[in-house]
Amino acid sequence: MSFNTLLTPSSIPAQWTAAVDDERVPQAVLLAGATGAEILPLALKLIEYLQCEQRNSGTKETAGESCGTCDSCRSHRKLTHPDVHFTFPVVGTGVTSAKMLPQWREEILANPYLDHSAWLRVQTKDNKQGNINRDEVMRILHDVSLQRFTDGYKVVMIWGAEYLGDESNRLLKIIEEPPAKTLILLLTTRFERILPTITSRCRIYRLPPPQTERISNLLEQRGVAHDRALQLAYAADGDIGRAIASIAYQADEQTVDLASWLRECFSGKGAPITQSAAKLAALTREEQKHFLLNALRFVRELGVACAENPQPLRLAPSDAQVATKLAALVSWPQLTALADELNRLLAAVERNANGKIAFAATSIRIHHILARQRSDSHPMRRAS
Repeated sequence: MSFNTLLTPSSIPAQWTAAVDDERVPQAVLLAGATGAEILPLALKLIEYLQCEQRNSGTKETAGESCGTCDSCRSHRKLTHPDVHFTFPVVGTGVTSAKMLPQWREEILANPYLDHSAWLRVQTKDNKQGNINRDEVMRILHDVSLQRFTDGYKVVMIWGAEYLGDESNRLLKIIEEPPAKTLILLLTTRFERILPTITSRCRIYRLPPPQTERISNLLEQRGVAHDRALQLAYAADGDIGRAIASIAYQADEQTVDLASWLRECFSGKGAPITQSAAKLAALTREEQKHFLLNALRFVRELGVACAENPQPLRLAPSDAQVATKLAALVSWPQLTALADELNRLLAAVERNANGKIAFAATSIRIHHILARQRSDSHPMRRAS
């Protein structure tokens, strides 16, 4: 399959295919990118090229291509190659990737841009976080020790390496000295959570986020009108999976949409704040985290709206309208305080804090931040 089908142009395919062609394949690779970037589609193409039986070699400037027709390539299209072992975050004690593999394979084949939050929501509706547990790590060590089915490389792909936590220390030996013709491929959207002992033993590739125009074109190919596709692409902020999921999204269908929540925080009325806090607390933990990450993106775009020469906002229309109104009312200290509150709430959610109390308390504090007198600080933008 051609690397040209990727939305994000980068030098990674050319570097990889050149290394494979010259038989300089590293023993461990860490592929990093932001949430929603094409790290999984890219990783699958890198593996396919590595194991292709009739690959078309590239040059130092241009990437080679897998044939797409050999037995190896055909098995890759179904994610069933016998020498590729997949590991990913799961929910539950004693659960391993092997148990969830059929469902994971089905989800990835349907949507190769699936993110970890969406995958965890497939597994549970409860407020449970996923991880890659000790049982899974022991399974990885066992799989690496097995004899290969083919003459090519054996690959262990860990999707969501940040979910390993301290368990990654158990993998140090095989990452540093794996068996012959074995590749350990780690994928992460949270590079800062990977232990230095792991990163120091890997060749690191960083994939940039795709351009907004390319995401918009993908949505248009899926039947979205041009203007709507561009709006959704901006709102997705480089997250392809989020953009695709937003095709059928309507703001009024959300339990609590961001614009409404911020309006309630601004008003400071007790009953609406309490009701919104209860609705947000009823979401799963992953949904709460997704909501708060969207809120943090909103704050960033609010800063753009408040600049001397504001740029187009990467927000949904309803959120952009709220940001435009708030831009005339908030100051830099208020904006910084707002981001700090949201980050504290996100950390509380990750620690499994009481949702009703946490969201209600943060809503009240946000009200006090937004209600500060403008005389306390200078506005961020000159009056026109």
